[in-house]
Amino acid sequence: MERISRPTAPRLTRRETGLPVWLHVVALAIAVLAGIFAFPLISHGAPARGDVAPDFALKDLSGTNQRLSEFRGDIVVLTFWASWCGPCRETLADLRAMDGDETDRPVVISVPRFPPIERA
Repeated sequence: MERISRPTAPRLTRRETGLPVWLHVVALAIAVLAGIFAFPLISHGAPARGDVAPDFALKDLSGTNQRLSEFRGDIVVLTFWASWCGPCRETLADLRAMDGDETDRPVVISVPRFPPIERA
């Protein structure tokens, strides 16, 4: 009876790859370490409660600039919406339904998609 041998995968040698295997391993280790150390620097987490939001300005319906800093100390809800967006309309209805006395009521800044947003 003949013995059947399994075919073996060809082994790549240094001459075929051009670089020694240890150099590939070192390069991979350096890339992994660089990613580990760089990730905290480039990733930005969500702001923590109590962090101050960056100031910005938007024009109101009368064309006057309204700055976020003018509402410092108040609860501010910023919402972007479009008339064709069903979930956006539901959110606006929920905001309209919020009630409370004047001290608990948030300031709602609602930014529609149309007309186009102009620079303040």
